[in-house]
Amino acid sequence: MNEYINYFKNLVNQQKNISNYDANFLKEKNCIDSYTGDAKNYNAHFKIIKNNYPYSFSDYLVPEPFAGDIINAKIFCVMLNPALKGNEFIEQQDISFKNMLLNNINQNYDSDYPFWPLNPRFSNHDGFKYWNKKFDQKEEKKSLIRKLMKETNSSSVDDVKKKISKLFTTIELVPYHSCNYKHSIAKELEAFNQTKKFIEECLIPRANKGEILLIFRGNKDNNIDLSKADMSKIVVVEPKSVQSFTFSCEKNVGSKIIEYIKKNKLM
Repeated sequence: MNEYINYFKNLVNQQKNISNYDANFLKEKNCIDSYTGDAKNYNAHFKIIKNNYPYSFSDYLVPEPFAGDIINAKIFCVMLNPALKGNEFIEQQDISFKNMLLNNINQNYDSDYPFWPLNPRFSNHDGFKYWNKKFDQKEEKKSLIRKLMKETNSSSVDDVKKKISKLFTTIELVPYHSCNYKHSIAKELEAFNQTKKFIEECLIPRANKGEILLIFRGNKDNNIDLSKADMSKIVVVEPKSVQSFTFSCEKNVGSKIIEYIKKNKLM
């Protein structure tokens, strides 16, 4: 685990958003998205990237290899890579937000909300909106957050979110932002292979022992070796289901998380 974390720590501590190896490879493939302008002119740049180079990876945004307390988390969710929708550049112009992302990589996270997308401080950011919809559905009977509040020693919705934030983390196979994802390019990246190794050598054995591992978008686009995995303990969410997927307590994954938390007295 330390090798994986230190790889990304060293990257950002050298004030780089992308490794030299990956940058050189992506330049050869004409798949690197570079921008040195200001916020005023960014929309024009983004439209060019989206329409003409959708598989390009950004070298001007802070990479997001993981979010949360990766050492002590118990629930891991493997994603492909962080999105590029056009507002990320503006978001990272906020120095406090950008520093939070950098601190997360160095594991200097907010002790109340290690998984920052559940932190109400960042409620105006897309990450907060995305993950809160997954955890806290409008229909109370479906909401994992509200069911946990009732069934554990939790005083409020915010109290549950704090506790979930200490248990949950996301892992991005490629930490660089892009509009679209192309596996034939991603699989050649140094960052991808560091992450793949971490999942296979660290997370799968932990899942086999009982921790929760979710793999979003199936296994077609991530090439993770699952030959040593106990597939009864790993949840694979196929691509067509990702956008609509939630941790509803009426569904298998939500129920599994609640059972795991209660069984291990994590709340």
